[in-house]
Amino acid sequence: MAGSVIDSQSIVTGIEHVVFNAVLNDIGNEGMAIKAVRSTLECLYINFRGQVIYIPNKYHNQKSDRHSAIYAEFNGLNHKQLAVKYGVSTKCIYEVVKKMRTKAINERQQQLFELDEAEERPILIQVLDDYVPAELARSGINQDMARLISSNIAGYLMDQYPGILFTFSKQLYDAKNCVDNHDLFEI
Repeated sequence: MAGSVIDSQSIVTGIEHVVFNAVLNDIGNEGMAIKAVRSTLECLYINFRGQVIYIPNKYHNQKSDRHSAIYAEFNGLNHKQLAVKYGVSTKCIYEVVKKMRTKAINERQQQLFELDEAEERPILIQVLDDYVPAELARSGINQDMARLISSNIAGYLMDQYPGILFTFSKQLYDAKNCVDNHDLFEI
């Protein structure tokens, strides 16, 4: 991708390829793969409708693992050592420990009001985790495969386009939605 311009069309085409190839390799049915691609694009369009979409970098997924490791290694006296080990400030260690301690307490105690942990996830990841698998299942893909495809989309986007903002416009959606099956990845 070096030297090429990143635009919404190339990002959406990449998503099409991920879904199409995953379904084709798993099921071997091109018609089902095309149906899955269309369901995925429709779900993304319905959820974002021309808004700016932020593609997070992998750090968002790795952050909770790092926080758990910091909290597990924390002994009450080693803030500075943990800061050096994990390459963050001492203040960050204090914040992580406080956050993880609160999380541990909340797991052990019943809450008066449910706290939604999904809010910490970027909105694109929420949509890919919570909505795309259901749409893929409605298009005939089994639930486990649907979750795997959604995870593959997230991985692809975070690998290829970390930190990028793009818009899935109605014009792009309409162009992708009305093409013939053999021209699926073209406009």
